Amino acid sequence: MLRRVHGFDLELSEGQLLGDRVTALRSALGDGLDEAWAAGADLDLYAAVDLALAALGDLPEITTREILDLPRRAGLLGFRRV
Repeated sequence: MLRRVHGFDLELSEGQLLGDRVTALRSALGDGLDEAWAAGADLDLYAAVDLALAALGDLPEITTREILDLPRRAGLLGFRRV
């Protein structure tokens, strides 16, 4: 959802990887995937990054804004706009 809202498109290989992951998740979670997907779709970008960081556990202290700024600072786009 975030990539659609912000106008980002996936490369073909990234789309295939996402499709494979969604298929595996659907197999494991069944109807629970739809509920989890809908809850995630309601998150804004910063909340999504915060949730991902919390799931990763103990990492060096870094803010969400710093993480989102890393590709720009490294001269990388990270995504391509459509």
